Amino acid sequence: LALLGYGVVVALAVVICFSLAEPIARVLGKTGINVMTRLMGLILAALAIEVMTGGLIKIFPILASPAIYP
Repeated sequence: LALLGYGVVVALAVVICFSLAEPIARVLGKTGINVMTRLMGLILAALAIEVMTGGLIKIFPILASPAIYP
């Protein structure tokens, strides 16, 4: 039952986003859309690096230990 409610909320959020896409695109214009696309790409790349780093630390725990230099 909780999953059904969660699915309805997600579907409603998607419908709202899609219905507001055209007005937002009109306000942003071509340049604004290009800027937002690049910004979202940068955020996505940062998240990907964070996930990859977490995975590598789980595989190789030595990477998380502080480096000891003589």
